[in-house]
Amino acid sequence: MKLFKPLSFAIVLCLCFSVYAQREEAITDLKELEGYYKVTDEVDILIESERFSMGNTISLIEEAGKGQWKVSGLNINFSAKKKNGENILVVERYGESAEIGEELPEYLNNFKDIPLETLADLVAPRYMIANNVPGVSIALIKDHKVTSDLQYGLKNITDPTSKVDVSTVFEACSMSKPLFAYFALKLVEEGKLDLDTPLVEYLGKDYTEDPRHRKITARMVLTHTSGFPNWRPGGRKKGGPIPVLFEPGTKHKYSGEGILFLQRTVEKILGISSSSEMDSLMYESLLKPLGMTHSHYIWQDEYNETYADGHGNTGDLRRKKRRVYKEFNAAFTLYATPVEYAHFLLELMKTDRSAPYSLEETLWKTMTTPQYDTNSTAILPRRDRTATGTRHFGLALRIDRLDSGGLRVGHTGSNGNGFRCISEYNPETGNGLVIMTNSTKGVPVYRALLSYLED
Repeated sequence: MKLFKPLSFAIVLCLCFSVYAQREEAITDLKELEGYYKVTDEVDILIESERFSMGNTISLIEEAGKGQWKVSGLNINFSAKKKNGENILVVERYGESAEIGEELPEYLNNFKDIPLETLADLVAPRYMIANNVPGVSIALIKDHKVTSDLQYGLKNITDPTSKVDVSTVFEACSMSKPLFAYFALKLVEEGKLDLDTPLVEYLGKDYTEDPRHRKITARMVLTHTSGFPNWRPGGRKKGGPIPVLFEPGTKHKYSGEGILFLQRTVEKILGISSSSEMDSLMYESLLKPLGMTHSHYIWQDEYNETYADGHGNTGDLRRKKRRVYKEFNAAFTLYATPVEYAHFLLELMKTDRSAPYSLEETLWKTMTTPQYDTNSTAILPRRDRTATGTRHFGLALRIDRLDSGGLRVGHTGSNGNGFRCISEYNPETGNGLVIMTNSTKGVPVYRALLSYLED
């Protein structure tokens, strides 16, 4: 169920007027359609004889009825019409459709007065079609409230009835890290963990071979200045030594291994000996109070019905046999919906810190404001296409400081199972969003949506 997905009365009148004002007629001869069609700035469709090209993929076109065609191997069907003298393809994929013309539609450039929900409906299907992304789910936050939940496409490409809905659970990928960081900072607040004490002092033993790791603190881990790589050579499951790439605290390098090091420290402090125990503690002390009642760091039986399977670059299932997480890993194993994750963003935004699960003000401000400058100007695209700024980290949060003033706080995520996601909020306006996709090609989709939906 959508929380709110409005079309203003004025827009409805305009759309209705357009239907009458624009002359349309169906095209039934494929030969009339030969030529290029603009899906996005980066992706064109070329119809040439009985071939359909999109990106680097060339497929055969098969007739599926009078004026109806399907594209072999791409789960694409299309029809066509002539509107005001221009050929328009009506492309259907993943249960969504988009009108694709020879040029990009005007609304992609003049969008400031279009409601965000309407924009999402126009933009998401185009970019899903262009990038082989079967499913997208979005939560929009306005003035410190979740105002809209929007879903598109399929949970599983092999089942055309598996529509993404508000209950669909995705892998939140590296957006797992800020939630765990919030939990760990509560331990700091309680005096059980110190941000600047080396973690090995809590473990009581070395964690890896390089002696420089004995200097690594929780603050270094949370600002990604520990010196650890993202993951050790050969992967974390092989259990080999973790190299220290530079003197801890002197440079920035994103690290999942660092977060796992902090997790092991937290488990030692709390006497936790199993993944289920760690997940239960996180759920009862933080996730459940936040309203994230279907979110967990390990697989739950209920996900058999609600999980969105991951897909690869071509839109096919990433794995024939579903791989699920039964081991808690604070760096990437969180399962959540966009709406539930948005509840965490609301918690990060609120100034009332009196709830028992809320961080006290000083730690909250430390977490949500710039603590380390990454010396990067690669900020994410937003509605203001001219915006420039610099990239920073708070504690486990990516923070863009805009040159025009203000911060944009959040995190992105990427899991090999076939998921890409993003979360972000504007602390001044109380607006934000969460976007989750079930494809390794989800980044162009969420970047496009961010550039239309986020202020």
